[in-house]
Amino acid sequence: MIGQVGIELIAIDPDSALVVSRFVFDGAALFLWGITSYLLILPSRELRQRLANRWGSVINVAMGMVLLATVSQLPLHTAILGRGWLDALAPSLLWRVATQTTIGLAWSCKAIIALAGLIALLMTPGRRLEIIAMSSMALLASLTISGHSAMHGGELKWLHRGNQWMHLLAGGFWLGALFPMITTLRLLHQPRWHDTVVAALIRFSRVGHVAVAVVILSGALNSWLIVGALPLDWSHDYQRLLSVKILLVLTMVGIAVFNRYHLVPRLSPQAKAGVMLSRLSWLEIMLATLAIALVARFAMLNPH
Repeated sequence: MIGQVGIELIAIDPDSALVVSRFVFDGAALFLWGITSYLLILPSRELRQRLANRWGSVINVAMGMVLLATVSQLPLHTAILGRGWLDALAPSLLWRVATQTTIGLAWSCKAIIALAGLIALLMTPGRRLEIIAMSSMALLASLTISGHSAMHGGELKWLHRGNQWMHLLAGGFWLGALFPMITTLRLLHQPRWHDTVVAALIRFSRVGHVAVAVVILSGALNSWLIVGALPLDWSHDYQRLLSVKILLVLTMVGIAVFNRYHLVPRLSPQAKAGVMLSRLSWLEIMLATLAIALVARFAMLNPH
């Protein structure tokens, strides 16, 4: 009885497994782009190095998650297109999916980018942040090759893909930058770091304004390109989940505005505003994680 229950618990259909894999890949790639781009725009090299050392092990884990998710996705797609798990590792079917489908093209791009990034890191370890940033940018671009981003033809297809890429880059910066920004705040009470931290927060604020605006505008355009209207027909799972995602993003925008215009002006080594800013930033991260999970699910659904 216990063995049967265990089998039932671990038994998962390929579609659900692909949702998990997409969530892992998307989240890790967004994090890698966001954290490395934040570190690269910091005005202080000393602070950049300190934060890079602090988050180095997490970056390594995220890179490993990208690799594992990438490796898993071709067999999962093959299982979905075939007869289930029996076809997941069928060599001939794997080859056909990889070479004869848009899904396979997107997977091949991910695999090549990930491999090229690893080789570049081994050859030039001194450019670690730059290489990870460029690789994660390219990985996010690969997400636009298949799926709803490729539903149109002609020039509209390229508009949709470009807009989706901008949406991912802006959202990734917003999410990934929050992690080192929280660590930066912990240095605010130290006189030696105070001015450096303030300068870093100002730089983040300026770029963050642009990122939030791009997320909103590109997200609205994406919704129009895919649904053709506001996602108000909740009889379709896609539109219902998209509406929840929009609500999460709008909540994040509200938190970001409150942080920037209410808490940031009150930051000082002794003030409690920094603690509140850190807690609300963690709340933003939680909401963003939920949004990524929703996207991993509804990106596989028909919008109508």
